[in-house]
Amino acid sequence: KKKESASKGKQLMLQLGALKKELENGDSQKVQSYMDYREGRITKEEFIFLRAEREKSHVELQEKIRSLEAEYEEYLNAGNQAAKDSTVADRASKLSDEELKQIMYDAIERVNVSDSQHIEIVWKFDDLFTAA
Repeated sequence: KKKESASKGKQLMLQLGALKKELENGDSQKVQSYMDYREGRITKEEFIFLRAEREKSHVELQEKIRSLEAEYEEYLNAGNQAAKDSTVADRASKLSDEELKQIMYDAIERVNVSDSQHIEIVWKFDDLFTAA
């Protein structure tokens, strides 16, 4: 799982690098297109058409880059959260049963007993497992 996750991060970085390089290549194409127009190898209409195509491609590339950057950010955040969760789990596994019980009791705000079959535990923090 960890190796697969690392390869996903590497893959995202490679894709970002390729897209950014493609974006840079658009700049050299712009200069080449202008030189072709200036030297008469292409018409004014062709130059304008090529410029519009480059601008469209430029916008699409920028959008792809933003999307990949957001995906990479999510990947990094997920990795950070997994590391935090792992640290919490490691710390909890090192505590004795009595220490864990004390932490649990400290986290309970109150217990509502409605009958012999039903109780409600109200935590001092948001309960992540409540049914929606």
